[in-house]
Amino acid sequence: MSMISWSRPLEALALVACILFFSCAGAPEPGGLTTQRSIVGGVNESGYPAVGAMTFVYPGYGYGGSFCSGTLIAERWVLTAAHCMDEVGGIDLVQNPQVVHFYVGTNANPGTNGWPSTGTLYQADAVFVHGSYNSQNQENDIALVRLAAPLTSVTPIPINTSSMNGWAGQQVTYVGFGVNDGINETGGGIKRRGQNPISLVWPSAYQSNATSGVGVCFGDSGGPGLMSVGGVLKVVGVNSGVSSSSNPDPCLGYGVHTRVDAYAGNFLSTTMGIAPPNCQTDPSVCNCPAACQASGTCDNTACQTLSCDGIVTCMEGCPENDESCYVNCYYLGTAAGRTAYDALQTCVATNCENATDLSACIGSYCMTQYYGCFPPADCDITGGDCGSGEACYPAQGGHTDCYPSNGKTEEQACNPDLTESLDCGDGLLCITYHGSATCHAFCTSGGDCGTGDYCYSPIFQGISGIGVCLCIDADNDGHCQAVDCDDNNSQTFPGAVERCGDNKDNDCDGEVDEGCTACVDADGDGYCADVDCNESDASVNPGAVERCGDSVDNDCDGQVDEGCSTCVDADQDGYCVELDCDDQDPVSYPGAIERCFDSVDNDCDGEVDEGCQSCQDTDGDGYCSSVDCHDGNAQVFPGAPEVCGNGIDDDCDGEVDEGCVCVDSDGDGYCLGGGPMGDCNDANPYQNPGAAEVCGNGIDDNCNGLVDESCGAGKRGGCNQGGAPTLPPALLLFACLGFLWRRRSPGLR
Repeated sequence: MSMISWSRPLEALALVACILFFSCAGAPEPGGLTTQRSIVGGVNESGYPAVGAMTFVYPGYGYGGSFCSGTLIAERWVLTAAHCMDEVGGIDLVQNPQVVHFYVGTNANPGTNGWPSTGTLYQADAVFVHGSYNSQNQENDIALVRLAAPLTSVTPIPINTSSMNGWAGQQVTYVGFGVNDGINETGGGIKRRGQNPISLVWPSAYQSNATSGVGVCFGDSGGPGLMSVGGVLKVVGVNSGVSSSSNPDPCLGYGVHTRVDAYAGNFLSTTMGIAPPNCQTDPSVCNCPAACQASGTCDNTACQTLSCDGIVTCMEGCPENDESCYVNCYYLGTAAGRTAYDALQTCVATNCENATDLSACIGSYCMTQYYGCFPPADCDITGGDCGSGEACYPAQGGHTDCYPSNGKTEEQACNPDLTESLDCGDGLLCITYHGSATCHAFCTSGGDCGTGDYCYSPIFQGISGIGVCLCIDADNDGHCQAVDCDDNNSQTFPGAVERCGDNKDNDCDGEVDEGCTACVDADGDGYCADVDCNESDASVNPGAVERCGDSVDNDCDGQVDEGCSTCVDADQDGYCVELDCDDQDPVSYPGAIERCFDSVDNDCDGEVDEGCQSCQDTDGDGYCSSVDCHDGNAQVFPGAPEVCGNGIDDDCDGEVDEGCVCVDSDGDGYCLGGGPMGDCNDANPYQNPGAAEVCGNGIDDNCNGLVDESCGAGKRGGCNQGGAPTLPPALLLFACLGFLWRRRSPGLR
């Protein structure tokens, strides 16, 4: 059988984990102001009075210092980040907005009397956080704070309503009250300014690269990104998070900022009670033309078109380790696409962080989430649903999916051991039958197969209803009924030796007894030696009557005891009870090999253990080394059942796997079946008798009937800490998320 590699290089899923989650530092407790979380590398700023610090005043305690930054965009409205408004000092700011105060000045730190030495505080009376703010990935990280009274002494800075699409490369000015040392987190509460270029623009956010040692940092959250738009200074972004994969200071990598224009026509205008910008008169306000609604409002979700599958495909095209590109792909996803992506990532991180075999772990715990991201085609296994260059093949969970295919046709020779694609075309499967590997049609019933064929099912362990069309070969001589002139006689088939004197066309060439000259009849029964199957016994010949129970082919038709309806053979050793000295023991019958030291008359000659004086039986299976073809294996001896797929002559008849159709659907080299070398799960190439037992995955990896044998308590292995693990060629491919998830980037608060 062919073994299929999943075509999704999901290493991208691991890398994006580094940058999708910005954890915000906890709000400081009262009095913790010396390390309060302005712009690293920035310069002190005394202008931009509309940019202030978000501070808090505890009832009965006093001034608590700054925790974020914000911008006055209207007389009573301050724009900031949603994560700034989660809570401060254990107080829910949405429910207790009166503790929030907007500071206008240059130094928000407390003076000698516990309050700012300069500047003015303006109390809030309401906090509005975006209804779809996601604290896990900081999506929709935007909020409004309403002041208790209009602030008329400061000129507000208006928000930008023009789409930022295509703005990459432009410089943005940032003003905030954050720390100026991202490692030691010191210097906060002082108003500073810096400038960085836009590197990427996403549907609802943008990225800036920290350059020349300048970057936004902790405490700058909620502060503005400022640009001149149409000759007017406007707020284009709200600081949300930072990350760095190389610089030890997380604030000197890149920043993530919420796009203000993406929320101007819905959250901001609705909350503030002002008329939203109209895309019908100004198309630039939407992220893309498709987002402009008939009402004039923007539905920018129409610009986010990637499904979960599309997000990963997009990431696949990113340069290696380009985290910015990965984040861009994520934000191009639809809400449903990102939800499915997050669910899959969360499931793997929760259940498989320390799993040695991620494929098996995901197969056990996360298949619902996997298929939520990569929905299977559920194609018709008999063909017709997959596109060009693809073929339908079973997937996990009872599904089917389309995989790359080399497109070989029915009955064409194929390679069952490919790992990167299927060799046969849609509706076909490569299997070894009658000694050669060829493409056979899938079937779900006999009606799917042509004349002279039948549906051999099931072909996959644990998957009912799927088989392959095989030709009818009633006499098991390796020749299909369609070409076999006598499919009830295993000695008659195309290419067989013509037997003289039996008046039969043994080689199926349309002639009888061709090439026959002189007749030799040693036993005088009237049949020549070339057709008489026993020339030393006159009672045995092609014209004799079959005698039941003697296990002899009396009529030389290749069958023993055919038509013997009255034969009782309880142990099914081929001898009827009247000839078998022990019809309850399948290894005791006339002509059997005498098994030494069992005190049984195995050959039914009236003697026990005759000839055993010099018997050597190393493996103790009762057969002397003189007749045992493998005296070191007690499962191998004359007459033992042949175990398919183990490559051993189990019954010592000189043949290996005779009568076996090897079914190896997962291509691991082990045939489906019982016995010590039979594959116990032919849908998983990493579960077979030759596999090593993987601790902690709850699977019998080596097919010995035991799970996690020899595993110590809690032993589960772990991810390759140097990078993604070696990806298996079948089942699921998934990069090692466990250790990368711990590389969470700090937020700005």
